Amino acid sequence: MRGADPLTPSPPVVRQVDVAAHACRHLAFLRHTDPQVAGTVAGAAEVWDLIDVFTPAVAGLLPMESR
Repeated sequence: MRGADPLTPSPPVVRQVDVAAHACRHLAFLRHTDPQVAGTVAGAAEVWDLIDVFTPAVAGLLPMESR
């Protein structure tokens, strides 16, 4: 889905929970691809336990139920 203009989001209203989920998906991916991010896991294990429920995948390859 995309907006009519490249400078407008689609959908027109973006919920905070969706922004947070999007960020967690990025962190889940980076945990497996970036050694610096992976090194922070031990320091905040309780946060990473929550992030680990997200599927680490590149855009367009996420299973439909994860979107």
